[in-house]
Amino acid sequence: MMLRFALRKLNKCQEAIECYDKAISINPKYDKAWYNKGYVLHQLQKYNDAISCYDQALSININPLRLQRKADSLFELGKKSEAKQLYLSALEKGSNDKNYIQKQLSKL
Repeated sequence: MMLRFALRKLNKCQEAIECYDKAISINPKYDKAWYNKGYVLHQLQKYNDAISCYDQALSININPLRLQRKADSLFELGKKSEAKQLYLSALEKGSNDKNYIQKQLSKL
């Protein structure tokens, strides 16, 4: 996983995506690979693709950060109602990033 993080940090996004795809092909239930692929896709402004990856990660393991990241992608697509629901769900599930979520909610 460290190589994928390093590639992402170096803005080698396509290479990072390829690493995540390889990990997913080996273990389709590897939720962290789905999540991290979604994160990179979001950075590339491929929001619909990011949402699909976040959905896969969430179907395996629901956690507040994943809900928040999916909400971020929905927000960027102008799907504010859906984003709001997910931000609120992230708060309910104990998000550690309450200030950020409150800031995002104030924009909706």
